[in-house]
Amino acid sequence: MADTESRFARMSRRAAITGAALATMALAACGGAKSAAEGDMSLGAPDGAKVTVVEYASVTCPHCALWQKNTWPAFKAKYVDTNKVRYIFREL
Repeated sequence: MADTESRFARMSRRAAITGAALATMALAACGGAKSAAEGDMSLGAPDGAKVTVVEYASVTCPHCALWQKNTWPAFKAKYVDTNKVRYIFREL
């Protein structure tokens, strides 16, 4: 019984360390989100906006189309057009 608990503790510790390492790498990658990659579509001032939103979507996805139809106009008017947000679109 003690051997099983010890093995579970090692596996849990390993999973926690792996998760922390992956989260650190993901956060480090977010630091470069200010610049648009080649082929990306972007709106908003690259230098004026304090926040950059990167949307990963597909033009053939029905859920993405609903967001584009129902939410995008208000989001664009409130944040992108006022240069509060720089918006980058990346096709999936």
